[in-house]
Amino acid sequence: MSARPPAWRTGVLLFVMVALLAVIAVLGYKALVAPIPAVQQPCASQTVSGSLKSSDVTVRVYNGGSKAGLAATIQKQLDTVGFNVPYIGNTQQVVLQTKIVGMAVDAPEVLLVSAFFPDATIEADSRTDHSVDVLVGDTFAGFNDQAPTQVSVSTAVVCPPSTPTPSDSPSDSPSDSAEPTPAPTQ
Repeated sequence: MSARPPAWRTGVLLFVMVALLAVIAVLGYKALVAPIPAVQQPCASQTVSGSLKSSDVTVRVYNGGSKAGLAATIQKQLDTVGFNVPYIGNTQQVVLQTKIVGMAVDAPEVLLVSAFFPDATIEADSRTDHSVDVLVGDTFAGFNDQAPTQVSVSTAVVCPPSTPTPSDSPSDSPSDSAEPTPAPTQ
């Protein structure tokens, strides 16, 4: 006669194995759907004195709504007033109110961009590249094309737009608390 383990021990072992499998599945799923962390490009910063112009600021636009082409429309509007908009994309984050994200809420580049977006909220994420992200959604309040295209500053640090090389990738996600996840350009 062979000695078989008691039935309760088999049940406990089966329960532990299923629980371990469930924990691994949940952790794997979270890792699968987590946004890919952005690789921040090095910044060859420049100091601007006197005034910060829209042409000195790099802006990325993310669509967090269901209206297709909204980021592309805003990109055209920002291009018209002189901003550098090298990347547009979608974000998995549902955007209820236009959000401007930059190095600091009172950074000159953030204030300059935010003047074009009525009723936008401003958030800071301490990014070092001085770029500004604009997140828009279905309740986009419109574009203020009458906003000033420059602001007076004693000095401001900017990261001039780089000319993309074949190895550059437009996969930067906004550094603003890593919420948006960019998707291919609309």
